[in-house]
Amino acid sequence: MLGRVSIFARLAFLAIVLLAALIGSNAYLGQRLSRNAEAIAQEVARVGELRLAYSAAARFGELKYWLSDLAVSLLMRSESNANAAHDALMADLDALEPMAPDSVARIRKEVAALREQAFLAVDAYSQDQRVLGNSLVAQGQSHILNVDAELGALVDRLEAQAVTTGQDALTSANSAVTRATQISVVAAVLGLLLTLGIIATITNPLRRVMSAMTEITGGNLSTPIPDAGRDEIGVMSRTLGLFRDSLREREALAAKQRELVTSLAEARDEAMRATTAKSQFLASMSHEIRTPMNGIIGMSNLLLDTDLPPEQAEFARTINDSAESLLTILNDILDFSKVEAGKLDLERVAFDLRECIEGALDLVAMAAGKKGLDLAYVIETEVPQRIVSDPTRLRQVLLNLLNNAIKFTEKGEVVLTVGREGGAAAEVDDCTLRMTVQDTGIGIPPDRIGRLFQSFTQADASTTRRFGGTGLGLAISQRLVSLMGGEIGVTSEPGKGSSFSFTIRAPVAEQIRAVRINEARPDLEGRRVLIVDDNTTNGQILTRQCEIWSMKPTYATGPAEALVLLRDGQRFDIAILDMHMPDMDGFGLAQAIRDLPDPQPMPLILLSSLGHAGDHDAGALKTAGFAEVMAKPIKPSTLLNALLTIALGEPARVLPHRRMDRPRIDDQLAAELPARILLADDHPTNQKLGGMILKRLGYRADVAGNGLEVLEALERQPYDLILMDIEMPEMDGVETTRRIIATYPEGKRPKIVAVTANAMEGDRERFIAAGMSDYVSKPIRVEALVRALRACLDGGLETMGEPMSAPEGELDPKALAQLLDVIGGDHAAFRELVQSFLDDGPGLVNGLAAAVEANDADALRRAAHTLKGSATDFGAVALEALCREIEAIGREGEVAAAASRVDAVMREYKTVEMGLKGLLVA
Repeated sequence: MLGRVSIFARLAFLAIVLLAALIGSNAYLGQRLSRNAEAIAQEVARVGELRLAYSAAARFGELKYWLSDLAVSLLMRSESNANAAHDALMADLDALEPMAPDSVARIRKEVAALREQAFLAVDAYSQDQRVLGNSLVAQGQSHILNVDAELGALVDRLEAQAVTTGQDALTSANSAVTRATQISVVAAVLGLLLTLGIIATITNPLRRVMSAMTEITGGNLSTPIPDAGRDEIGVMSRTLGLFRDSLREREALAAKQRELVTSLAEARDEAMRATTAKSQFLASMSHEIRTPMNGIIGMSNLLLDTDLPPEQAEFARTINDSAESLLTILNDILDFSKVEAGKLDLERVAFDLRECIEGALDLVAMAAGKKGLDLAYVIETEVPQRIVSDPTRLRQVLLNLLNNAIKFTEKGEVVLTVGREGGAAAEVDDCTLRMTVQDTGIGIPPDRIGRLFQSFTQADASTTRRFGGTGLGLAISQRLVSLMGGEIGVTSEPGKGSSFSFTIRAPVAEQIRAVRINEARPDLEGRRVLIVDDNTTNGQILTRQCEIWSMKPTYATGPAEALVLLRDGQRFDIAILDMHMPDMDGFGLAQAIRDLPDPQPMPLILLSSLGHAGDHDAGALKTAGFAEVMAKPIKPSTLLNALLTIALGEPARVLPHRRMDRPRIDDQLAAELPARILLADDHPTNQKLGGMILKRLGYRADVAGNGLEVLEALERQPYDLILMDIEMPEMDGVETTRRIIATYPEGKRPKIVAVTANAMEGDRERFIAAGMSDYVSKPIRVEALVRALRACLDGGLETMGEPMSAPEGELDPKALAQLLDVIGGDHAAFRELVQSFLDDGPGLVNGLAAAVEANDADALRRAAHTLKGSATDFGAVALEALCREIEAIGREGEVAAAASRVDAVMREYKTVEMGLKGLLVA
């Protein structure tokens, strides 16, 4: 029956019953306690009456004493005390009168007669009538006896009443206690029985449900489900039934699920095959497109290096630029495929952040100048000098945003701002950098912003046709920023411009001691500088930088304002003039300053753009009287050098126009590094192009069309170096390399440089692991080929004929000069760096050997990476190449293959060590 009632209702019923029992027992006990209280109050009243009777007896005793003393002594004091005792006795009799009026009346009468005869006896004694006095005293004794008898009877009667009342109260209290105990015991027993009964109605069904659940979860799906009531346990029982039924259905569907698993596995395999096919297709497409592009770019570069008429040179430059654009699109597609496949890994190297940013700006400065745009940048003072991240990918993101800003801006400015989130209060070891590229271009409609970072998408299809591009740049940038621990976003207003902002998270690298450009300069302190630029952003940046150097800048928004300041008599030590301003350019303003009635003899600095060659005409600059000319965006280091040159009184100079020219071909390289070279490529155009480039470098190369021809050529004569294409018929470059390594021992085989159009992730490591010495990507860049030739040949490597010699301890002077420039020309600091490398180098070299012995690929890779970085800093090209090979081997986990190269590292390190020690002596 109770199974139809909810558990809550049962518990509520139990609580109500127990509460009612508690209330009833408490009410009964309260009533009995109230009665006991009344009995106790009566007992207290009787005790009070008895106390009054005792008090009256005591007062009468005092009265008798003082009256007797008065009759004998006749003293006034005795009379007074007798009166006081009489008054006290009367007060007690007043209190007793309601309880015993008759007794009190008789006592009053006898006391009054006694007092009267006592005072008469006193009067007789005082008149010396002793017989009369004695007679009166004798009469008073009868009154005393009467009062004592009345008081004694009254005390006895009241005492008997008090005893009776107390006994009645005690009997009532004992009875109440006994009854309360009985009620409590009965209530407790009934409550316990009721509680146990209700609990049983809950636990028994619950125990049956739990037993059934245990059976079902143990696999016994035939277990009967307990009868379901209408309470919560009934709900559980019905749910358990549903659960059992679902398990039965699951068992029934097990076969179908196994079939689905099999189908999913087949689908997964198919997806993996599709991914592999996609990667192979991309690699093949890359190779097939890069192969003809190799010929186009290579031949156009060679053509541009010849003497051509201006029109033909423009045609050749157009061909070269178009091929470069196509190569950029191809690289975007390949980058996107790597990102999609999750195969794009970031480097983690320490680098100079300012150099990375300024390098990106240098690459877009020409395009901004040609469009007449002001290009500026600000690096906040709290930004660290060096961080640990991937400089190439960071530069890629910056270039994408800067190129987009320039592409979609027709007039105005493009400003890059770099700051550190958290400012001076940020973490010491890690930093979050925010980089913002803001332009004054066409802007982006609000409904289009959400599509910007989608693949193959631009803000509007019309802009895609007008401005070109694959629409992949921002999608790739978003993925790269995410890999660097940051986010990218955009705000824009159509017709006013856009602001792209992204963050990266990076550890702060150890700072190299160098000239700090964001500190006060005592040698420039107080010098007044006039800044004239119609672009407010540029003016604010220059003003702020000069204030940091403790100079006193004055900013004028145009030539007219500047001339007004000068005519008003303001004096300046230096003037910085923008070249391109409305109404009057920099040359015109310089001449106007010289034509003032009282011209100031202040040096002038011209701010120009790379896209305007006329700005850098030496004759015009000299005529206008400019001491320096600097291209925008203005680098603080360049500006500081110019100001210091002028402030310290060194000879004025004009910086030549910096052109983004192709690298000059060194036709004396073969004389510097003589070698016999074999060029292996199956494509006739590539054979011809490679031969022509090598010829311009001073080499004569033999040609092989496939791997088999390479092996035959090596049997005929020895070679110092093979430029090995990868994709060749008959036998590809990787297999050919393995055959060469297996056939010829180290020291008797040529160095092999991979030359391929493959550009997928892991290609370079795969070639190095196969035994190749270096890697050059198609289209062939002359500088990349020269670097590879130097890396392989510039170390006294032995050929299969006579040994070649090279100066012992030779280091790349350009790298040494760059390192010295990085640390601000501080020769003492340079020697300290050299000594630090000499101290740490043996440990790193020994670490390589220990890693090989312990078969620890990760330790091998780390040691090689660290030694490679130091070797690169000091221009130890051969050592750096060997370390790069070992690092790749460590990454592949083939430690045994590194043993011979570690020996070569030890020998090469000795050579580098001697060269560096020579620098210390010098």
